[in-house]
Amino acid sequence: MARGLEAVSGNENQNPNHKDGIKTPRLWLRSAREGDLDAFHAFLSDPDVMRYWSGPPFAELSRSESYLKGMISSPNNGISDFVIVLQSLEPPSVIGKVGIWSPETSEIGFMLSRAYWGNGYMAEAFSAVLKYLWSGMGGEVPRLTADVDPRNDPSLRILKRFGFRETGFKEKTFETQLGWCDSVYLTLENPNSKGEARLEEEPVV
Repeated sequence: MARGLEAVSGNENQNPNHKDGIKTPRLWLRSAREGDLDAFHAFLSDPDVMRYWSGPPFAELSRSESYLKGMISSPNNGISDFVIVLQSLEPPSVIGKVGIWSPETSEIGFMLSRAYWGNGYMAEAFSAVLKYLWSGMGGEVPRLTADVDPRNDPSLRILKRFGFRETGFKEKTFETQLGWCDSVYLTLENPNSKGEARLEEEPVV
């Protein structure tokens, strides 16, 4: 997972043009809802999922509930920040999240429940979110940024696969259950801004 997933409270009103979210062959990216709490707690409390986050796993359900409420009340909820629903489950269920988490930044964050690693779901979600954001439907986004622990190879591979480039490094940015952790900073320019080349669609594996 990439850092940058602190839920930020804000306006609870959502843009009605985005109420149906984003559909892909296997996934539905939609706004967070109160009924997503159990799914959120499943990955927010998982030590493997949270290993390189900016804090320890959420042992208490109340912490996951607070996080979810923050996402629901954020103006980014369902506009540029989404939960990932796997449509083939019965019923379709939340397995992660992806998007721009803060109204004040263009930092993207993502995480996926451990049971669904290795199936190409995050690549599929990431591809859909980038197309959506570059189209302007999530608001004006000239560029995306990311903050990743340098030991987090899976997240770095996803970001670099989609064209993110390293722009900086800083030591001891977060103190977590792992001790002091460093940060690699990455940026991706909007290909539709300032004459940048268009982003090619990534294959889903």
